[in-house]
Amino acid sequence: MAYAPLGQGNRSEMFKEPAVLALAEKYGKTPAQIQLRFLTQKGIAVIPRSTQPAHIRENFALFDFALTAEEMARLSALDKKEPLIGKPETPELVEFSLTW
Repeated sequence: MAYAPLGQGNRSEMFKEPAVLALAEKYGKTPAQIQLRFLTQKGIAVIPRSTQPAHIRENFALFDFALTAEEMARLSALDKKEPLIGKPETPELVEFSLTW
């Protein structure tokens, strides 16, 4: 399960990855939708966090397309094996993550 799987908005570098941007353009989706589809297609239950009605609606619009095995592999290769929040070297983000 992934709670708030898209990280913390503008702090997320995932939205700028060329592979993500290319897939977003190909499928006519946002980078967030590509990333959420990737997780759901891997069988991971996602609980995206948003207070914006438009983003909440967008988060549900994931099921009218599917990523290919090659695209899934390309996105998997982007994993840096690092947490998006909670890094020991950034204690202010740990504190922030407990209150947002």
